[in-house]
Amino acid sequence: MGTSHRRGYTYTWLPNHLQDGRGQVSPRTLLQAVSTAATITRDRHPTHEHALHYDAIRASVSTASQIRVDEITEDIRWAAVAVEQLRGGQVPMQPSVVLAYWRDASLSVKLREVLANGSQGSGPEDVDNHRELIEELERLGVMTRRAAGATDLRDYAVDIPDVYRLAFGIGRKGGVSRRAH
Repeated sequence: MGTSHRRGYTYTWLPNHLQDGRGQVSPRTLLQAVSTAATITRDRHPTHEHALHYDAIRASVSTASQIRVDEITEDIRWAAVAVEQLRGGQVPMQPSVVLAYWRDASLSVKLREVLANGSQGSGPEDVDNHRELIEELERLGVMTRRAAGATDLRDYAVDIPDVYRLAFGIGRKGGVSRRAH
């Protein structure tokens, strides 16, 4: 989306960047993105001929991402804790890299602490089986596989949809930029 020959389809751009790994968009996330884009357009591009400026739409994805991450943190705390450990990384990444991040962060210990509380939603089946955690996060739509049909962990790369990736501070080469803090 933008002014160059690679600008894409503006009508599908926003929902494509707000959808999770299952292709679903949270209504609250979409409404937040449109509201933020309208405010940015009003404040920064008051003479723009359309209701939403493309730069405002692009900028709104980061705000909407934070809303979605807040929702998943409230509903499925363990998933948020797992993805948070990838902060500063860049997707797509090999599963072995994800496992290394989690091992270095002592993810199993952190997940046990979250699950001990008991009020943070259901937990993963086995906090020590990090390969299974990747698969559970895929089922939740928080992670996806980049190679279609791959069944072996060595045959694919882990990806994280923009709606989660941005708020968790995870980069993507050529993707929507993370906001500088």
